[in-house]
Amino acid sequence: MAAKPFEHPLFPLAIFLKITPEDRTTIENWLRSGALVASKNDDRGKYFSMADLLKVELMHRLRSRLGIPPATAGKIADQMIADYLPRAGDDLLSIIDNAAAVDETDYFPTYSIGRSEDGEILASLGQGAWDDPVLTLPVGILGRLTAAKAQKYMEFVDSDMRELQKRAKALLAEAKN
Repeated sequence: MAAKPFEHPLFPLAIFLKITPEDRTTIENWLRSGALVASKNDDRGKYFSMADLLKVELMHRLRSRLGIPPATAGKIADQMIADYLPRAGDDLLSIIDNAAAVDETDYFPTYSIGRSEDGEILASLGQGAWDDPVLTLPVGILGRLTAAKAQKYMEFVDSDMRELQKRAKALLAEAKN
């Protein structure tokens, strides 16, 4: 059975912070509030997926451009990612694994952000229901650029995984003795 997109790679918090446009305090606040949830939590720390990286990128844009609160920005980002990743996940993993160039992906959705009649902020694929959206987010382009930024740190993620594997083997060897 194939792995779900973005179960690997997982980025430790220190690397995640180097890739995201937000600072440590903001990320920690979003984690505490539940607007952002790490893909994996264990005794060694928090780990984040490519989907988490893209979510922070989208939340950053929504917050900085429109002043949308993190909880709402997170819900909108989740909506966009739910549509985008099933179609583009393999492309982004190819960029991360250095098997494809950034411009070789083929799904470039753009989402329009607007307000409903009752003032709720909504995202819609393409132009949406708004003649004049308050913001347009090129999710496909942001996804590719985020993958390219993540690719620069893969050697650190891979070496971290190799270290974990060594420790696990050592522990198994100890347990057998």
